[in-house]
Amino acid sequence: RVNMASPRVLLGAVLALALLPDATPFLPTPALARGCCHGSSPALACPARPPTRLAVVLRQGLALRAAKKEAAGAPQGGSGAADKVVQEPMPGKMEEKVLKVVDAMLKIGVPARMFVTPKGDLPVEMLMDAADALLDEDAYNKAIYRRAAQTQGEREEQTLEEADEVLRDMVERLRMARARKVLEYVIAAAVAGPAALDDACLELDEKGAFDARLASLVDEKLQDATYSAGGPREAEESMIVKILAVVKNRVLAEMAAADKPMVKVLATLQRLGSRTERMEMLGATVKSADVARVLEAAAMDGVHYLESNAEGWRLDARVERLKTLAAEITEHRGNLM
Repeated sequence: RVNMASPRVLLGAVLALALLPDATPFLPTPALARGCCHGSSPALACPARPPTRLAVVLRQGLALRAAKKEAAGAPQGGSGAADKVVQEPMPGKMEEKVLKVVDAMLKIGVPARMFVTPKGDLPVEMLMDAADALLDEDAYNKAIYRRAAQTQGEREEQTLEEADEVLRDMVERLRMARARKVLEYVIAAAVAGPAALDDACLELDEKGAFDARLASLVDEKLQDATYSAGGPREAEESMIVKILAVVKNRVLAEMAAADKPMVKVLATLQRLGSRTERMEMLGATVKSADVARVLEAAAMDGVHYLESNAEGWRLDARVERLKTLAAEITEHRGNLM
């Protein structure tokens, strides 16, 4: 299994750094230090600025609600039955966790105090309990959009924007920390061999670990290793460069295959240890000859790709495995005809 650091552990590391006297730059600069004026005196108004992302979301949300009311034949300022028509679905558990943190930051109100204690007034335990939800982009966005649609007036909207900015910066640092842990694991799997790399990538894909952050990180490491090798010839012979190149290509391939279910089916089939298990899975998941034909073509595409691009990287066993799998899919397709 993947021995990745849990969100709680990663968040704890970030918060620990935030508590060190010399590590405060690790966290985002408070809005007051950037010249936000409403925090120092409620009577002062911030200077005009272009619409922010959150402001656009707010207007879109209000426009959508107005359209729903109009479609339902309800007056714009109505209540009662009209409110029931446009009532939003209840938030899920993950969204509720994010909302708890966001609401606590909104209650604090002053951007400079929205950080975790002792630097700010936000309880450390609250963030640690919500770490998994904060790392879930879908849950996070739903929570922010829900509150954006509920804001009343520019002051509430501005406070929500400040809370969103502080929280997103911390969450982004958590995601980068997780990406580094994922990269370490993938590199170790690549060193162990093709089968280990396949297993690691399948498991990481199930966790949603392949993203642009990971791709950017591995590309940066590859460039550093290439530069450190000393020259083109040295880089070509460097085992570190070769491993990182394999990892980079694999990460990009996993990202490209994210919306291709056939690739996922092939990956799952390759993990099954016996022909009997693979044929049983094919029988349970592939019900038509047309689908089997597409799956067979995907397997052969994989064979051709490996034969053309994997020379010298100990992937002969993987090529043979794919060829065997393609033959089994062909056999299954024949049974369906």
